[in-house]
Amino acid sequence: SAGNVLLVRYLLEEYGPRQTPFATFKPAHSPYFNPKNYLVEYEVHTERSLLPDEGSLRIWFPLPLQTATQENISLLEVTPKEAVVGIPRTTGDIAYVLFEFDLSNLVEDLDISVKFTFTHYQQQFDIDPDQVGEYDKESSLYKDYTKSEGSIYFDERFEQLARSVVGDETNPYLQAKKLYYYVVENIKYTFMAHVSIEAAGIPESLYSFEHGYGDCGTQSMIFSALCRSIGIPARAPGGFQVFSGQLGGHFWAEFYLPNYGWVPVDTSAGQIATYTYGITEEERQEFIDYFFANQDPLRLVVQNSVDFLPAERPADTQLLEITLQSPFVESEFGNEEFDVTMAILDSFTMKTVLLK
Repeated sequence: SAGNVLLVRYLLEEYGPRQTPFATFKPAHSPYFNPKNYLVEYEVHTERSLLPDEGSLRIWFPLPLQTATQENISLLEVTPKEAVVGIPRTTGDIAYVLFEFDLSNLVEDLDISVKFTFTHYQQQFDIDPDQVGEYDKESSLYKDYTKSEGSIYFDERFEQLARSVVGDETNPYLQAKKLYYYVVENIKYTFMAHVSIEAAGIPESLYSFEHGYGDCGTQSMIFSALCRSIGIPARAPGGFQVFSGQLGGHFWAEFYLPNYGWVPVDTSAGQIATYTYGITEEERQEFIDYFFANQDPLRLVVQNSVDFLPAERPADTQLLEITLQSPFVESEFGNEEFDVTMAILDSFTMKTVLLK
């Protein structure tokens, strides 16, 4: 579409390989540069009549997570303050603020406002394969991010596929690169029935492996599963992208390299170029190449990887528990068919402003 042509060319012009070699503001020793500052505002205005008369109501809102590529997180407004449980969390593996209400004391409509700012950096990893160190296979990082678990499931079939893709290559950076191109070229992008897959207890990576397609989240999870199956630590961070100027739910992947850290990979972003007509073959290849070991700053990270849940885990079943992109809602009464959840989500709005 014409929109895709504009997006591809805009991202290449702003962040691509023709721009970054001349970015004198990029420090030689760091992959993080070109900070973007954002203001985000959430609001909920739910009519009192749509909520149960009594019982507790708890709502979790996603916040920016402190990471190597995201910092300067500042909560400007969290109202009503008296409903906040504990303190908002912006460190660890998932970031959120939790509100709790006693509905028997709620007379007026439910009004919630959360406003915050944060900084997100562009990433450009200049990796020398010969400088990649050895993994400490006894470390918790290695053990945690090379195991089969949750949505990033793998078995011997994944390892067989990954070994066939990487061939004789033994360097984890070059192995991951081959796996990136495999996913871009072979896992067709399509929207997913995540709720149905989750309800059926089917891991996202397995569904993608068996069917050959997936959206941004599913692609990120199968990439991570393929990496893990051959001993490369990998994960699937979740949150939002700001390509359109507003927050849109998004997932990507990261794999870990000794001496370099967590390296970004976005198969579904790179894949945009494979179904965009009206761009040159050079632009197509540059765009696909860019999203391996580089990333635009148009992001908001909420969780380090899929399947992380808040410490105060909701007791109610959520529409989609693997990611906190829409508020989690727990209601003591009246939510058996997600009635309370939908009433709140229907009135939930997000506004984003790029400050500079």
